[in-house]
Amino acid sequence: MKNLFFIFYLLFFCFNLKASVSIANKKYSTYLDLSFMQNTNLVKGSYYGGGEMNSSFGMLFDFNEKNSLALNYNILYSGPSVVSESGDLKERTISQSFTLEWQKKISEKSRFRPQLFIGKELRKSGSIGDFDDNLYNNNSKGFGLSLDRYVSKNSVFVYSILYRKIEFPNYTDLLTEFRNPGSQTQISGGLYDNNLYRFGIKWKYRNYFLSSEYTIQKYISQKVIEDDGLYSDKKQKDGDFEFKAGVESQFYFLSFYPSVSVLIHRSNQNFLRFKSFTDMYPVFIKNAYDYNEYYFSLPSYFKFIGADFNLSLGYKKRYYAQRPPRNENNDYIYSKKQTNDLLIFDFSFSRKINELASVMFFFSFVNSSSNNDYDIYIPLNYNAASLGFGYRIKY
Repeated sequence: MKNLFFIFYLLFFCFNLKASVSIANKKYSTYLDLSFMQNTNLVKGSYYGGGEMNSSFGMLFDFNEKNSLALNYNILYSGPSVVSESGDLKERTISQSFTLEWQKKISEKSRFRPQLFIGKELRKSGSIGDFDDNLYNNNSKGFGLSLDRYVSKNSVFVYSILYRKIEFPNYTDLLTEFRNPGSQTQISGGLYDNNLYRFGIKWKYRNYFLSSEYTIQKYISQKVIEDDGLYSDKKQKDGDFEFKAGVESQFYFLSFYPSVSVLIHRSNQNFLRFKSFTDMYPVFIKNAYDYNEYYFSLPSYFKFIGADFNLSLGYKKRYYAQRPPRNENNDYIYSKKQTNDLLIFDFSFSRKINELASVMFFFSFVNSSSNNDYDIYIPLNYNAASLGFGYRIKY
């Protein structure tokens, strides 16, 4: 937290020197968006509670016509949920982030936006225990650069570059711990630390948009496992290419926002599967983390009797390139490749009770299916529903 305030005051001082007017003449605005939600989840005949708290506070300082400073602090608590593709449904997370952005108008058609970022994420599984010792707790910091180019009144291009240093202080060598149970105290954390680079371009024309992003994660210490069960000299490297397209449309009183996306994920990391603690012949799967993912979303919105209604339907399909599915006995089916399907339907409505506050009610239905029948640790085959209410303050 001391680093956050130091960065803020340092940049504020620097920009203040460049401003052509005194502090008394500067224009600024603030905003607050605070919401609380409580829900009940039903999964496979079992009920459990969940909730979310999202708080976002920000300020915008206009030094002059060409220079502005934007500040945002966000804290989010979430969990348990009915959607999880990589962990326990009952997992809880707490995340917070601080963003500082300078907005510089460099011409009538161009704006330059450098950005600083600091974030922290804590996780835990279930209601017992605390958030301090989860493997995937992480700290991140970095910067970003964006250029907005207005080629016409209705057309704008956004070019962006982003860098993050992501650290996992609790993540250790799980393979060494598995083979040598007494080695935990000799292994330090941070094995999953990585540098993330993202390059993006987005084009918006009237109500249409297209975007593409390429993300690279280079791991600092994590090595690639080979078929002999030993680490090679190569460092792990992951890459994502994502393409999105969407449109905003109006049909009488209904507003629609359909979009499609394609995600191609590639990693040079392999997978060594031990069926049990006494397994002497683990199975090696090369490029087990490579997949292609396709997503379609159809959100819609309308107003009725003074309330805001939202309906959304989403469908996601993931194809693994090399990973075979497993049957109920935890044996691989080598004649097939694993596929996952996720269907999500959301309905919500909110109504203002005064100028600043509103109440919300929502319902979600999830159908998750996969040809992988062995889903003890990561739920893949289930139906779930969630019903809840919330309260929001925004100004």
